[in-house]
Amino acid sequence: MKRKSKILLSLVILLVIAITIRVVYINDKFPSQKNHTYAMGQEMQYKGCTMKILDFQVGSPEICKDVLDEYDYNKNFGEKPNVPNASKKVMLVTVNVKNNSDTDFKPSGFQIITGNVSNGTDMNLMDVYNPKGYKVKSNSESPIILAYTITENNVTSKKWMNFENEDFAISTADRDNYYLLKLNK
Repeated sequence: MKRKSKILLSLVILLVIAITIRVVYINDKFPSQKNHTYAMGQEMQYKGCTMKILDFQVGSPEICKDVLDEYDYNKNFGEKPNVPNASKKVMLVTVNVKNNSDTDFKPSGFQIITGNVSNGTDMNLMDVYNPKGYKVKSNSESPIILAYTITENNVTSKKWMNFENEDFAISTADRDNYYLLKLNK
């Protein structure tokens, strides 16, 4: 019996050592992302581009009335049985992108965050606000409007009542880095 216990104990010790070596190897091969935080107006380097947030608006869909014609407004915010107009908020972020690379840059993967709620861009509004497209050609500079919508059922009723006064940020990440761009009101 003693011999079986020693063999079992040896196997457990070997297993623990093997798992520890593997964990160390993976953490060395794939280190955790570095966090980068920027304030509104600060320049950020991302994928060969220099980006700077110029403006941020949050409010009811009425803030889009000056840009959207009646058709686009109704298409994006018309009274639908499941999502009435009053239960949506719009966030518009104007970003200046200077593309310093040899390839075109198209912003993708930029999410807006408030508290524990995040949402990707609203592609219909992105198309309307960026009629020439939102791709920045290589070695050029262009402002882009990132457009987001969020519905009331994504947040608590208390948060919804004071939604425009919440703290917002935009986040994105690549393999090695996590970027957080804080939006000040």
